[in-house]
Amino acid sequence: MDMRTTRSARTSRRFAVLLMIVVALGLVTAGVAYAATIFEYSGSSPLNPGGFYATSGENYRLHNRACRTGNSGQMKVQYIHLGSVVQDSGSQFTNCPDVFAALETDGTFTSKCINTGTVAFTVYCQTTRP
Repeated sequence: MDMRTTRSARTSRRFAVLLMIVVALGLVTAGVAYAATIFEYSGSSPLNPGGFYATSGENYRLHNRACRTGNSGQMKVQYIHLGSVVQDSGSQFTNCPDVFAALETDGTFTSKCINTGTVAFTVYCQTTRP
C-alpha cells in the first residue's frame, strides 16, 4: 500500500469530520438564536375585560410576558399545554415597559395573555418563537 494514499485518506477523513462538526455547531447556534427571538402576539386594538390574545399553537418557549400600554392595568399570562392551563401568573398590576405579568419557564406551550381588569385597554404580549 502506498504511504501517500494512506496519508491522503486520513486527511480526507479528518476534513470530513471537521466539516460535520462545523455544520453541527452552526445548526445548534441557529436553533438557540431562533429560540430566543422575541415574538409579539398582541394586537393593536383595545382588549376588553376578560379578553385574551394567544399564540397560534404550541412551541418551545423561554418566557411569556404581558403588560398594559399607556397606563397601569391588571393582566395575567398563562401557559397552555394540550388544551389545559399548566401555569398561571395570577392577576397582577402591570404598566409597560417596566412592570409585566410574567412566566419565566422553558417548555413547549401555547402562550396566552388576558385582560383581568375592568376596562378595555391596549396591551403588549410577548413570548419567544411564534
